[in-house]
This record gives sequence, structure tokens and C-alpha cells, in this order.
Amino acid sequence: MQDFIFTLECAERPGITHAVTGALLTHGGDIKELKQFDDQSTQQLFLRIDFRVSEEPGNGVEALRTDFAADR
Repeated sequence: MQDFIFTLECAERPGITHAVTGALLTHGGDIKELKQFDDQSTQQLFLRIDFRVSEEPGNGVEALRTDFAADR
């Protein structure tokens, strides 16, 4: 297992945190800590996730990178 920190800043909209944590679960991720902040004045979401992921075939950080790049 390897440890990583994922950070995200984007426009706030429903379902973002669910999508990110679901992607981590799909790829064998284990969330150690999650912090989220919604800035009401700018309508921005700030997300920081401390997680670990195994490097089993089809899982791992490279598979996550590929999935997140495809969702842009």
C-alpha cells in the first residue's frame, strides 16, 4: 500500500465528493482523512483527501490518474 494526498479546488456542485470518494473505492483506495470546505462567497469547493491505495493490477494510483484525466 502507498499513501497519497489528493487535493481539489473547483466550482461547487452536488456530487463531487461522492464521485471522488467512489473513484478511490473502485480502485482499492482506503481514505485515512478527508477535509472539505465550501466557500459560499466564491462558490468554490476545496477538498483534501489523505488515502492509501494498493498497487494490485487494475488498481493503484496510475489507474486513478487515468480515470480522473478522462473525467475532465
